[in-house]
Amino acid sequence: MPAQVKHQQTTSDDLVTAFNEMQVSLNAANRVLSSAYSELEIVHKGAAGMKYREGLDEISGGLSKVQNALETLRSGIHGRTQINSATEQANTSSAAQVGLAAGAIVPSWT
Repeated sequence: MPAQVKHQQTTSDDLVTAFNEMQVSLNAANRVLSSAYSELEIVHKGAAGMKYREGLDEISGGLSKVQNALETLRSGIHGRTQINSATEQANTSSAAQVGLAAGAIVPSWT
């Protein structure tokens, strides 16, 4: 008999945990960037300072893009999890209403 396809909440939870870990790392990168901006104001002046600031601005823009992408992924996983759970509950409820218990149907070809 073919295996029953079922939403695995642990898989979704693992993804959310991984995204949260990425968020922690992203926050740490932002702190390092803030520190670099502070150092720039104190140490680097003139043309070198301008070039250094341009580099930091590029990094800041990249981190913002990563943050936006992470939020998009996190929202997508959260939405997918809700849809899967709702669909599975609805299907289980419908099956119970017509007297179909899990595993009660055996295909005639098996």
